Amino acid sequence: MNEILYAGLAVLSVMSILLVWLTVDHIKLKRNYRALAEHLNNHNLDIVGLCSASVGVDNRLAETAELLKELTEKINDFEQREEEAKPYHAIIQKVRSGADAAELIQKFGISRDEAVLLIRLHGAR
Repeated sequence: MNEILYAGLAVLSVMSILLVWLTVDHIKLKRNYRALAEHLNNHNLDIVGLCSASVGVDNRLAETAELLKELTEKINDFEQREEEAKPYHAIIQKVRSGADAAELIQKFGISRDEAVLLIRLHGAR
């Protein structure tokens, strides 16, 4: 009978040790789970912040692109007006379209030397 008692006591001791071990392991797992959940929550907050910042950057990029477009148009308009404001602009355009010296002299009233020079500078190559 003592053997059965010892065997029962041994089984009870092993089960108690296992129960304590499982309890300690369960507590460690709970602590790890909380730490991982907090870590995941921090990452989620970081992602939310990054998304919010990216929307702001996207808006600023769109505004900058619009401003750049407007500035490019203004520069192109300015260059066009500057070209048209030059005194020889119309003559140069005529030379580029293939006019000869006699036509330039007659139409614009410039000297022959000017006409020849303009044809050399701006004529077809």
